[in-house]
Amino acid sequence: MVASHSDNSESELERGIVGVFREYYGDDSSSYHHYLSVKTVNPWGMNISFLSGAEGSALMIRNITQDDVVLLESFKHELSDRSRELFCPYPWDDPDKLREAITAAVRKSIEFKDIPELGVAIADSYQGKGLGFLAVRILQEVAKNLKKDAIELTTALSNHGGWSTYLKAGFIYTGDIKNPLEVDATLAVLGQVSTERYRQERQMVCIINRKKQQEIMSYLELKRELHTGVL
Repeated sequence: MVASHSDNSESELERGIVGVFREYYGDDSSSYHHYLSVKTVNPWGMNISFLSGAEGSALMIRNITQDDVVLLESFKHELSDRSRELFCPYPWDDPDKLREAITAAVRKSIEFKDIPELGVAIADSYQGKGLGFLAVRILQEVAKNLKKDAIELTTALSNHGGWSTYLKAGFIYTGDIKNPLEVDATLAVLGQVSTERYRQERQMVCIINRKKQQEIMSYLELKRELHTGVL
């Protein structure tokens, strides 16, 4: 049974997330629905419990808090060198810079943006279970609930698994972009932070508000040009 609020009313976001889990479980949805608990007061108060698949682990999805900084720092030990290279908005090899970057990311997690930037990393031991696609689809439902116009992401040219996942989730390729690594890309373009590492990546976007598609695509083109200018 899907758990909801105490007044037994489901929010629009809850209904959307339940629909995502029906996609995730597919033909087995009837076998797993009684393990699923979705409680979402709002996008900043989510608490979801579920099984990761046949004989899978019991997992929970929730919002991060300031108390999670140490936990997030330890996440690097759950990633192989290859995974760290593919998911590198953080300076994994510098403990002081890592804590500073993660602390800033946690603080920014509650900020609203017109075009949110999406990033997903799955611990190596949990890869291959469809959790990356599940995370992306849930984040899409959150963006829709927040009335966002689009979701932007970039992915390494060698990240073939991520590329397939994002295409499956409805993202489209907009062009290659030179991305600063181990820092906030937007702050780097504004000159507020600096880095010596850059990488050519694929820029992708999921359009939510079709009425603003031309405006969004123009913004993303400008961003690619600005990123090229910081090199």
